Amino acid sequence: MARPALLALPVAAFVLWAVSRSRRPSSAPARGSSPAPSSAPFQDSRRLNTLDAIVPAARPAFEALLTEARRRGFRPSVISAVRTCEEQRQVKSVPRSWHMLGRAIDLELPGGTPEEYTSLGEWWEAQGGTWGGRWTEQYPVAPCGPVGMRGDPCHFQFTPGLRMDDVWPSGEACETVTARYLAEQGGAWNPAEGWRAVA
Repeated sequence: MARPALLALPVAAFVLWAVSRSRRPSSAPARGSSPAPSSAPFQDSRRLNTLDAIVPAARPAFEALLTEARRRGFRPSVISAVRTCEEQRQVKSVPRSWHMLGRAIDLELPGGTPEEYTSLGEWWEAQGGTWGGRWTEQYPVAPCGPVGMRGDPCHFQFTPGLRMDDVWPSGEACETVTARYLAEQGGAWNPAEGWRAVA
């Protein structure tokens, strides 16, 4: 009886991911343009599918990750970068996420094997990042990546020296925390204001 319940979360996450991908326009807005913030979840492909909204302190690490994935022969695809509070509520039951704070991406390696995801995850960990493929107890069936994997192999976050409890006190409202944190980081996607300049 427990198995269907365990599958519900990964299946829901996959469905939402697939819907967001199907709504993605053929090309992202040109760098420097400022699309109006959309109130509808999963509509802003620039925020979700590029590194444009990642906080400045973490962006070079993610650029290096994409470069490394390409060096290994992949055409990596960012399937979920910075999420709004509402999007996070729809995707996962976890109320606090580094995705909302501009320090995590979900990265797809089309055609990648479990061994290739693991190898890239290990490379990422050597750079100081956290790889979701280690979270096998939390995700007995992977919500993305190759069939048969456990954990969250598409999830890569860059939070060296940071603790979620320090950044996001338990019980504090998502919108309050994200607006404050992203502003402190020099600007990025802010659910209340839309795009702001990233230094």
